[in-house]
Amino acid sequence: MKAGQQKKQRPGLNRFLYALTYFFMACLLAVDAFLPMILRFFYSITSAGEPGNDLISRAMGTGGWGHFIHVLIVLYITSVPAMVILWKANRLMKSILERNPFCAANRKHLMSVSVCGFIVGTIYLIGSVVFYSRMILLAIALSAYMLGVIFLVLTQLVVMAAEIKEENDMTI
Repeated sequence: MKAGQQKKQRPGLNRFLYALTYFFMACLLAVDAFLPMILRFFYSITSAGEPGNDLISRAMGTGGWGHFIHVLIVLYITSVPAMVILWKANRLMKSILERNPFCAANRKHLMSVSVCGFIVGTIYLIGSVVFYSRMILLAIALSAYMLGVIFLVLTQLVVMAAEIKEENDMTI
């Protein structure tokens, strides 16, 4: 590259990612709206075709809809932090499109994503211990905790980059 020339950013990719956050928010709202039907369908196809082996039949046979309701509650509760994560990702993409990625607002957005990751991890950890005793929930919980740690690191990176940018702006 010649002196004074800057590397061009990919505005097409950034706009696509910005639009993609809206698409996933709409998908999450649609899934939330139809979650009981989706969950019934999922458990009916994963029951290996054996009558009475699906979750609803087992739950009703053991005194009601308890297990099914617990799954719904966990999924609905975790959809709130998931929506917050998508909204904060949308705000991050907006600041990138405005060519201001190292601002104080992005530090707050990344911190919110990190907190939401810890919240989701805690909910699934409690769900795996109290309700289900399934390894998959423990894996989801650990993955959410890893997401939280990664975004805490990214938050510190943005804080340092913003400080460096501010110092450079003052010296020029």
